[in-house]
Amino acid sequence: MNTLQVPLRLAEQVVLARLADMEPATRNEIADVTGLPKTTVVAASNSLLERGLITEETELTDAKRAGRPATTLRLDLDDALVVLIDLTREGTRLSVGDCLGREIGNIQLAVDYSADIYDFTRAVRLAFEKIVGARRVEGVVLSVPAAFEPGKGLRATTPAEPDLDLKYPQFHVGSPWFKGDPSQALATAFGLPSYIENDANLAALGEAHFGAGKNQKTVVGVSIRLGIGAGIIIDGAISRGSAGDAGELAHVTVEENGRLCSCGNRGCLITVIGESPLLLEQISAAYERPVSMEQVLELVRGGDAGVNRVLKDHGRQIGRALGGFIAMFEPQMVVVDGSIGSAADSVVDGVAESLALRTQPLMHSAVSIVSGELGHSAQLMGAISILRDRKLGHLARAVRPSTYRWAEPDS
Repeated sequence: MNTLQVPLRLAEQVVLARLADMEPATRNEIADVTGLPKTTVVAASNSLLERGLITEETELTDAKRAGRPATTLRLDLDDALVVLIDLTREGTRLSVGDCLGREIGNIQLAVDYSADIYDFTRAVRLAFEKIVGARRVEGVVLSVPAAFEPGKGLRATTPAEPDLDLKYPQFHVGSPWFKGDPSQALATAFGLPSYIENDANLAALGEAHFGAGKNQKTVVGVSIRLGIGAGIIIDGAISRGSAGDAGELAHVTVEENGRLCSCGNRGCLITVIGESPLLLEQISAAYERPVSMEQVLELVRGGDAGVNRVLKDHGRQIGRALGGFIAMFEPQMVVVDGSIGSAADSVVDGVAESLALRTQPLMHSAVSIVSGELGHSAQLMGAISILRDRKLGHLARAVRPSTYRWAEPDS
Protein backbone atom coordinates (compact mmCIF):
# COMPACT_ATOMS: atom_id res chain seq x y z
CA MET A 1 0.00 0.00 0.00
CA ASN A 2 1.20 3.55 -0.76
CA THR A 3 2.55 5.10 2.45
CA LEU A 4 0.44 8.21 1.84
CA GLN A 5 -2.66 6.01 2.24
CA VAL A 6 -1.52 4.31 5.46
CA PRO A 7 -3.04 5.95 8.54
CA LEU A 8 -0.39 6.88 11.08
CA ARG A 9 -0.90 6.97 14.82
CA LEU A 10 -0.69 10.40 16.41
CA ALA A 11 2.69 9.68 18.04
CA GLU A 12 4.07 8.64 14.63
CA GLN A 13 2.77 11.86 13.10
CA VAL A 14 4.39 13.93 15.86
CA VAL A 15 7.75 12.18 15.44
CA LEU A 16 7.61 12.54 11.66
CA ALA A 17 6.70 16.25 11.83
CA ARG A 18 9.40 17.07 14.35
CA LEU A 19 11.99 15.07 12.44
CA ALA A 20 11.21 17.17 9.36
CA ASP A 21 12.23 20.27 11.31
CA MET A 22 15.38 18.95 12.97
CA GLU A 23 16.79 16.07 10.93
CA PRO A 24 19.03 14.31 11.57
CA ALA A 25 18.06 13.72 15.19
CA THR A 26 18.39 11.03 17.82
CA ARG A 27 15.41 9.53 19.60
CA ASN A 28 16.45 11.34 22.78
CA GLU A 29 16.49 14.68 20.97
CA ILE A 30 13.02 14.05 19.52
CA ALA A 31 11.73 13.09 22.98
CA ASP A 32 13.17 16.30 24.47
CA VAL A 33 11.57 18.50 21.81
CA THR A 34 8.17 16.80 21.66
CA GLY A 35 7.78 15.97 25.34
CA LEU A 36 6.81 12.41 24.43
CA PRO A 37 8.10 9.59 26.66
CA LYS A 38 11.24 7.97 25.29
CA THR A 39 9.44 4.61 25.02
CA THR A 40 6.73 6.23 22.85
CA VAL A 41 9.33 7.82 20.58
CA VAL A 42 11.14 4.49 20.23
CA ALA A 43 7.93 2.64 19.33
CA ALA A 44 6.84 5.34 16.87
CA SER A 45 10.23 5.58 15.18
CA ASN A 46 10.48 1.80 14.86
CA SER A 47 7.08 1.75 13.16
CA LEU A 48 8.14 4.57 10.81
CA LEU A 49 11.31 2.63 9.98
CA GLU A 50 9.22 -0.42 9.08
CA ARG A 51 6.99 1.70 6.86
CA GLY A 52 10.05 3.04 5.03
CA LEU A 53 9.30 6.66 5.94
CA ILE A 54 12.53 7.26 7.86
CA THR A 55 16.04 5.81 7.87
CA GLU A 56 18.52 5.18 10.66
CA GLU A 57 22.24 5.95 10.60
CA THR A 58 25.00 5.23 13.10
CA GLU A 59 26.36 8.47 14.52
CA LEU A 60 30.14 8.85 14.29
CA THR A 61 31.48 9.19 17.84
CA ASP A 62 34.69 8.69 19.77
CA ALA A 63 35.65 5.02 19.32
CA LYS A 64 36.79 4.87 22.96
CA ARG A 65 33.35 5.81 24.30
CA ALA A 66 31.68 2.94 26.16
CA GLY A 67 28.26 1.58 25.19
CA ARG A 68 26.41 1.28 21.93
CA PRO A 69 26.97 4.07 19.39
CA ALA A 70 24.09 6.53 19.07
CA THR A 71 21.93 6.42 15.95
CA THR A 72 20.25 9.30 14.16
CA LEU A 73 17.02 9.34 12.21
CA ARG A 74 16.26 11.02 8.88
CA LEU A 75 13.25 11.28 6.62
CA ASP A 76 13.24 8.84 3.72
CA LEU A 77 11.13 10.59 1.09
CA ASP A 78 13.59 10.28 -1.78
CA ASP A 79 11.03 8.52 -3.97
CA ALA A 80 9.26 11.87 -4.35
CA LEU A 81 10.55 14.10 -7.17
CA VAL A 82 9.74 17.73 -7.89
CA VAL A 83 10.27 19.66 -11.12
CA LEU A 84 11.27 23.31 -10.91
CA ILE A 85 10.58 25.53 -13.92
CA ASP A 86 12.55 28.74 -13.47
CA LEU A 87 11.42 31.66 -15.65
CA THR A 88 14.17 34.27 -15.81
CA ARG A 89 15.48 37.04 -18.03
CA GLU A 90 18.05 34.49 -19.19
CA GLY A 91 15.42 32.02 -20.41
CA THR A 92 13.61 28.98 -19.04
CA ARG A 93 15.59 26.54 -16.93
CA LEU A 94 14.27 23.19 -15.74
CA SER A 95 15.65 21.33 -12.71
CA VAL A 96 14.60 18.12 -10.99
CA GLY A 97 15.34 17.13 -7.40
CA ASP A 98 14.25 14.67 -4.72
CA CYS A 99 13.05 15.16 -1.16
CA LEU A 100 16.50 14.54 0.30
CA GLY A 101 17.73 17.72 -1.36
CA ARG A 102 19.58 16.06 -4.24
CA GLU A 103 19.53 17.52 -7.74
CA ILE A 104 18.77 14.81 -10.27
CA GLY A 105 19.42 16.91 -13.37
CA ASN A 106 18.78 20.21 -15.12
CA ILE A 107 18.44 21.58 -18.64
CA GLN A 108 17.99 24.91 -20.40
CA LEU A 109 14.83 24.94 -22.53
CA ALA A 110 14.26 26.57 -25.89
CA VAL A 111 10.59 27.19 -25.12
CA ASP A 112 9.46 30.07 -22.92
CA TYR A 113 6.26 31.55 -21.52
CA SER A 114 5.49 33.33 -24.80
CA ALA A 115 4.32 29.98 -26.15
CA ASP A 116 0.80 28.68 -25.87
CA ILE A 117 0.39 27.03 -22.46
CA TYR A 118 -0.07 23.58 -23.98
CA ASP A 119 3.02 23.92 -26.19
CA PHE A 120 4.94 25.18 -23.16
CA THR A 121 3.86 22.37 -20.84
CA ARG A 122 4.39 19.73 -23.53
CA ALA A 123 7.99 20.87 -24.09
CA VAL A 124 8.63 20.98 -20.34
CA ARG A 125 7.16 17.53 -19.80
CA LEU A 126 9.21 15.95 -22.60
CA ALA A 127 12.34 17.50 -21.07
CA PHE A 128 11.80 16.37 -17.50
CA GLU A 129 10.69 12.87 -18.54
CA LYS A 130 14.13 12.42 -20.12
CA ILE A 131 15.69 13.30 -16.77
CA VAL A 132 13.44 11.32 -14.42
CA GLY A 133 12.97 8.20 -16.54
CA ALA A 134 10.64 5.78 -14.79
CA ARG A 135 10.67 7.64 -11.47
CA ARG A 136 7.51 9.34 -10.30
CA VAL A 137 7.13 13.13 -10.25
CA GLU A 138 4.88 14.35 -7.45
CA GLY A 139 4.71 18.02 -8.28
CA VAL A 140 5.76 20.96 -10.44
CA VAL A 141 6.85 24.33 -9.06
CA LEU A 142 7.01 27.38 -11.33
CA SER A 143 9.40 30.13 -10.25
CA VAL A 144 8.57 33.68 -11.41
CA PRO A 145 10.70 36.84 -11.02
CA ALA A 146 7.88 38.96 -9.62
CA ALA A 147 5.55 39.13 -6.64
CA PHE A 148 2.78 36.57 -7.00
CA GLU A 149 -0.54 36.32 -5.19
CA PRO A 150 -2.24 32.89 -5.30
CA GLY A 151 -5.66 33.13 -6.90
CA LYS A 152 -4.87 36.43 -8.62
CA GLY A 153 -1.49 36.12 -10.32
CA LEU A 154 1.44 38.48 -10.76
CA ARG A 155 1.21 41.56 -8.59
CA ALA A 156 1.39 44.92 -10.39
CA THR A 157 3.20 47.43 -8.18
CA THR A 158 0.32 49.91 -8.46
CA PRO A 159 -3.37 49.49 -9.35
CA ALA A 160 -3.06 52.54 -11.61
CA GLU A 161 -0.75 50.71 -14.00
CA PRO A 162 -1.81 47.04 -14.16
CA ASP A 163 -0.21 46.32 -17.55
CA LEU A 164 2.16 43.41 -16.90
CA ASP A 165 4.14 44.17 -20.07
CA LEU A 166 5.17 47.51 -18.56
CA LYS A 167 5.44 46.51 -14.93
CA TYR A 168 7.43 43.35 -15.55
CA PRO A 169 9.55 43.66 -18.70
CA GLN A 170 10.77 40.09 -18.23
CA PHE A 171 7.22 39.14 -19.32
CA HIS A 172 7.37 41.51 -22.30
CA VAL A 173 5.75 38.94 -24.56
CA GLY A 174 2.48 39.36 -22.70
CA SER A 175 1.68 35.66 -22.52
CA PRO A 176 -2.11 35.43 -22.09
CA TRP A 177 -1.89 32.56 -19.60
CA PHE A 178 -0.03 34.90 -17.21
CA LYS A 179 -2.85 37.43 -17.00
CA GLY A 180 -4.12 35.68 -13.88
CA ASP A 181 -3.16 32.72 -11.72
CA PRO A 182 -2.32 29.86 -14.15
CA SER A 183 -1.76 27.28 -11.39
CA GLN A 184 -4.87 25.28 -12.21
CA ALA A 185 -4.21 25.42 -15.96
CA LEU A 186 -0.65 24.17 -15.38
CA ALA A 187 -1.84 21.37 -13.09
CA THR A 188 -4.36 20.23 -15.68
CA ALA A 189 -1.91 20.44 -18.58
CA PHE A 190 0.84 18.58 -16.70
CA GLY A 191 -1.55 16.18 -15.00
CA LEU A 192 0.44 16.92 -11.82
CA PRO A 193 -0.02 19.06 -8.70
CA SER A 194 1.40 22.50 -9.51
CA TYR A 195 2.49 25.51 -7.50
CA ILE A 196 3.75 29.00 -8.40
CA GLU A 197 6.14 31.01 -6.25
CA ASN A 198 8.32 34.10 -6.42
CA ASP A 199 11.98 33.31 -7.19
CA ALA A 200 13.43 35.18 -4.19
CA ASN A 201 11.01 33.37 -1.85
CA LEU A 202 12.08 30.00 -3.25
CA ALA A 203 15.80 30.80 -2.93
CA ALA A 204 15.35 32.01 0.65
CA LEU A 205 13.35 28.88 1.54
CA GLY A 206 16.04 26.67 0.02
CA GLU A 207 18.80 28.34 2.02
CA ALA A 208 16.68 28.12 5.18
CA HIS A 209 16.08 24.37 4.84
CA PHE A 210 19.21 23.08 3.13
CA GLY A 211 21.80 25.86 3.13
CA ALA A 212 23.27 28.67 5.19
CA GLY A 213 20.09 29.24 7.20
CA LYS A 214 19.49 25.65 8.24
CA ASN A 215 18.18 25.37 11.83
CA GLN A 216 17.50 29.13 12.00
CA LYS A 217 13.93 30.14 12.89
CA THR A 218 13.94 33.47 11.03
CA VAL A 219 15.87 34.02 7.79
CA VAL A 220 15.88 36.80 5.21
CA GLY A 221 17.26 35.74 1.83
CA VAL A 222 18.37 38.57 -0.47
CA SER A 223 18.43 37.92 -4.24
CA ILE A 224 20.52 40.30 -6.34
CA ARG A 225 21.87 38.58 -9.46
CA LEU A 226 18.87 39.13 -11.75
CA GLY A 227 17.15 41.93 -9.86
CA ILE A 228 16.55 42.96 -6.27
CA GLY A 229 14.27 40.97 -4.01
CA ALA A 230 14.03 39.24 -0.68
CA GLY A 231 12.33 36.22 0.81
CA ILE A 232 11.25 36.14 4.46
CA ILE A 233 11.23 32.74 6.16
CA ILE A 234 9.58 32.35 9.58
CA ASP A 235 9.54 28.95 11.29
CA GLY A 236 10.47 27.26 8.03
CA ALA A 237 7.69 28.80 5.92
CA ILE A 238 7.50 31.73 3.51
CA SER A 239 5.96 34.90 4.91
CA ARG A 240 4.26 36.71 2.01
CA GLY A 241 2.36 39.43 3.82
CA SER A 242 -1.34 40.09 3.34
CA ALA A 243 -1.27 40.24 -0.48
CA GLY A 244 1.98 38.56 -1.53
CA ASP A 245 4.22 41.64 -1.69
CA ALA A 246 6.35 40.99 1.42
CA GLY A 247 10.04 41.07 0.53
CA GLU A 248 9.71 43.52 -2.40
CA LEU A 249 13.00 45.10 -1.43
CA ALA A 250 13.28 47.03 -4.69
CA HIS A 251 10.32 49.20 -3.67
CA VAL A 252 11.44 50.17 -0.17
CA THR A 253 11.87 53.96 0.01
CA VAL A 254 15.45 54.95 0.84
CA GLU A 255 15.30 58.60 -0.34
CA GLU A 256 12.14 60.44 0.66
CA ASN A 257 12.34 63.01 -2.14
CA GLY A 258 14.14 60.83 -4.65
CA ARG A 259 13.26 59.94 -8.22
CA LEU A 260 9.74 58.90 -9.09
CA CYS A 261 9.49 55.11 -9.35
CA SER A 262 7.27 53.16 -11.73
CA CYS A 263 5.35 51.94 -8.65
CA GLY A 264 4.15 55.50 -8.00
CA ASN A 265 6.40 56.13 -4.99
CA ARG A 266 9.61 58.17 -4.79
CA GLY A 267 13.12 57.17 -3.87
CA CYS A 268 12.63 53.40 -4.00
CA LEU A 269 15.81 51.34 -3.74
CA ILE A 270 15.50 50.40 -7.41
CA THR A 271 15.73 54.11 -8.39
CA VAL A 272 18.94 54.78 -6.46
CA ILE A 273 20.91 51.58 -6.82
CA GLY A 274 22.14 52.46 -10.30
CA GLU A 275 20.99 52.75 -13.87
CA SER A 276 19.98 49.10 -13.74
CA PRO A 277 18.95 46.79 -10.89
CA LEU A 278 20.84 44.00 -12.65
CA LEU A 279 24.21 43.50 -11.01
CA LEU A 280 26.04 42.52 -14.20
CA GLU A 281 24.74 45.59 -16.03
CA GLN A 282 26.05 47.82 -13.24
CA ILE A 283 29.50 46.25 -13.41
CA SER A 284 29.48 46.34 -17.22
CA ALA A 285 28.62 50.04 -17.13
CA ALA A 286 31.50 50.68 -14.72
CA TYR A 287 33.94 48.87 -17.03
CA GLU A 288 32.36 50.29 -20.21
CA ARG A 289 32.15 46.82 -21.77
CA PRO A 290 30.00 43.69 -21.34
CA VAL A 291 31.19 41.65 -18.37
CA SER A 292 30.03 38.08 -17.69
CA MET A 293 29.57 36.60 -14.22
CA GLU A 294 32.55 34.33 -14.85
CA GLN A 295 34.66 37.44 -15.55
CA VAL A 296 33.32 39.12 -12.41
CA LEU A 297 34.36 36.13 -10.30
CA GLU A 298 37.79 36.15 -11.94
CA LEU A 299 38.16 39.86 -11.11
CA VAL A 300 37.04 39.23 -7.53
CA ARG A 301 39.57 36.43 -7.10
CA GLY A 302 42.25 38.72 -8.47
CA GLY A 303 41.38 41.38 -5.91
CA ASP A 304 40.16 43.91 -8.47
CA ALA A 305 39.41 47.12 -6.56
CA GLY A 306 36.81 48.40 -9.03
CA VAL A 307 34.51 45.38 -9.10
CA ASN A 308 34.78 44.93 -5.34
CA ARG A 309 33.79 48.58 -4.88
CA VAL A 310 30.70 48.11 -7.07
CA LEU A 311 29.74 44.99 -5.12
CA LYS A 312 30.26 46.60 -1.74
CA ASP A 313 28.30 49.70 -2.76
CA HIS A 314 25.52 47.40 -3.94
CA GLY A 315 25.49 45.83 -0.48
CA ARG A 316 25.44 49.22 1.23
CA GLN A 317 22.38 50.27 -0.73
CA ILE A 318 20.60 47.01 0.07
CA GLY A 319 21.47 47.49 3.74
CA ARG A 320 19.74 50.89 3.64
CA ALA A 321 16.51 49.20 2.57
CA LEU A 322 16.88 46.37 5.08
CA GLY A 323 17.62 48.58 8.09
CA GLY A 324 14.05 49.29 9.18
CA PHE A 325 12.99 45.69 8.72
CA ILE A 326 15.93 44.40 10.76
CA ALA A 327 15.16 46.88 13.55
CA MET A 328 11.49 45.85 13.75
CA PHE A 329 11.79 42.13 13.06
CA GLU A 330 15.32 41.16 14.17
CA PRO A 331 15.80 38.00 12.08
CA GLN A 332 18.51 35.58 13.09
CA MET A 333 20.18 35.59 9.68
CA VAL A 334 20.42 37.51 6.41
CA VAL A 335 21.59 35.32 3.54
CA VAL A 336 23.00 37.09 0.47
CA ASP A 337 22.47 35.52 -2.97
CA GLY A 338 24.87 32.60 -3.35
CA SER A 339 24.33 32.42 -7.12
CA ILE A 340 27.02 35.09 -7.58
CA GLY A 341 29.64 32.89 -5.93
CA SER A 342 32.55 34.54 -4.13
CA ALA A 343 31.32 37.95 -5.31
CA ALA A 344 28.71 37.72 -2.54
CA ASP A 345 31.41 38.27 0.10
CA SER A 346 31.87 41.93 -0.87
CA VAL A 347 28.10 42.42 -0.92
CA VAL A 348 27.90 40.88 2.56
CA ASP A 349 30.51 43.38 3.78
CA GLY A 350 28.50 46.27 2.34
CA VAL A 351 25.22 45.06 3.86
CA ALA A 352 26.87 44.58 7.26
CA GLU A 353 28.47 48.02 7.12
CA SER A 354 25.18 49.70 6.26
CA LEU A 355 23.16 47.82 8.88
CA ALA A 356 25.73 48.69 11.55
CA LEU A 357 24.83 52.36 10.97
CA ARG A 358 21.07 51.76 11.02
CA THR A 359 20.48 49.34 13.89
CA GLN A 360 21.42 49.42 17.54
CA PRO A 361 24.68 47.58 18.31
CA LEU A 362 23.12 44.77 20.36
CA MET A 363 20.62 44.04 17.60
CA HIS A 364 23.20 44.22 14.84
CA SER A 365 25.49 41.80 16.67
CA ALA A 366 22.64 39.29 17.00
CA VAL A 367 21.99 39.11 13.23
CA SER A 368 24.33 36.95 11.15
CA ILE A 369 24.94 38.27 7.62
CA VAL A 370 26.33 35.52 5.42
CA SER A 371 26.73 34.37 1.82
CA GLY A 372 24.38 31.71 0.51
CA GLU A 373 25.72 28.16 0.29
CA LEU A 374 23.52 26.69 -2.45
CA GLY A 375 24.43 28.81 -5.47
CA HIS A 376 22.12 28.26 -8.43
CA SER A 377 20.46 25.33 -6.64
CA ALA A 378 18.79 27.50 -3.98
CA GLN A 379 15.47 27.76 -5.82
CA LEU A 380 15.34 24.01 -6.51
CA MET A 381 15.97 23.36 -2.82
CA GLY A 382 13.09 25.74 -2.06
CA ALA A 383 10.85 23.79 -4.41
CA ILE A 384 11.92 20.56 -2.69
CA SER A 385 11.02 22.13 0.67
CA ILE A 386 7.52 22.89 -0.63
CA LEU A 387 7.14 19.31 -1.90
CA ARG A 388 8.29 17.93 1.46
CA ASP A 389 5.73 20.14 3.18
CA ARG A 390 3.01 18.76 0.90
CA LYS A 391 4.01 15.14 1.45
CA LEU A 392 4.35 15.53 5.20
CA GLY A 393 1.01 17.35 5.24
CA HIS A 394 -0.55 14.16 3.87
CA LEU A 395 1.31 11.90 6.29
CA ALA A 396 1.06 13.97 9.48
CA ARG A 397 -2.01 16.08 8.81
CA ALA A 398 -3.11 16.06 12.46
CA VAL A 399 0.03 17.90 13.60
CA ARG A 400 1.47 19.43 10.42
CA PRO A 401 -1.11 20.97 8.07
CA SER A 402 0.52 21.84 4.76
CA THR A 403 1.48 25.51 4.49
CA TYR A 404 1.43 25.61 0.68
CA ARG A 405 -1.73 25.12 -1.34
CA TRP A 406 -1.10 23.22 -4.56
CA ALA A 407 -3.38 23.29 -7.59
CA GLU A 408 -4.50 19.74 -8.27
CA PRO A 409 -5.08 18.41 -11.82
CA ASP A 410 -8.66 18.02 -12.96
CA SER A 411 -9.78 14.43 -12.71
